[in-house]
Amino acid sequence: MMKQGIIQIVFGKEYDRLAVSTVKISRQNTNLPICILTNLSEGQRDGQWKEISGISFQKFDIPTKLNRDIKTQIIKYTPFEETLYIDCDAVIQRRGVEKIFEYLKGYDLLFPLWSHLTMKNLPNIYKKAIETFNVKLPLDAWHGALMCFRNTSKLQKFFERWNKYWKEFGCGRDMQCLACAVRKENLSVGTLPYDFFKWSSLNSNAIIQHYTWKDSGKSFREKFKLPYWKREELWRIHPL
Repeated sequence: MMKQGIIQIVFGKEYDRLAVSTVKISRQNTNLPICILTNLSEGQRDGQWKEISGISFQKFDIPTKLNRDIKTQIIKYTPFEETLYIDCDAVIQRRGVEKIFEYLKGYDLLFPLWSHLTMKNLPNIYKKAIETFNVKLPLDAWHGALMCFRNTSKLQKFFERWNKYWKEFGCGRDMQCLACAVRKENLSVGTLPYDFFKWSSLNSNAIIQHYTWKDSGKSFREKFKLPYWKREELWRIHPL
């Protein structure tokens, strides 16, 4: 098992076409090994993958719409002792991503904080989740597009719970189940520095830039010259 590295889930041809472009940019800013979890055979994947150094693949015979079955138990598949998971619609745009493993010291997990939830700002889907899994407010909701963790027995139990909750919650979106699983396992979670990861808008100072929801990703695609891709809409695939 390698010491440290990046893992990404790239299921289906739409995301394969995107990921080969984002990873090419990320590779310019880090030498960490990158493991790609995919449901495409080598012949189905974009030929540009062969141009990128330090890439390995694991293939799964799983439908694209169930990619979160892999994400919610990703500790089973990582080849690293310390793993940085990043969604494939994100780009490492600056040097310094390796610092995340220093931030991990003293914590079980690292996430970007999405919101601190109370009754005043509780989305309906989180309300349903906390009722389903018997979790009390207030509750920290973590952004699942990035996570950093060590391969330990404690974390293995957490991922087992997250996967279990995701299945019980309808096999759709995963962030609500993530927040509840973190609470139930009583984990120590570190919050990333403000300028490390951005998702709500573009920020050139961030080390990692994620797809931006506010303009449906147009500015994100234009900035990094990425191809258009059809995004999953899991709330339509698996309505609650």
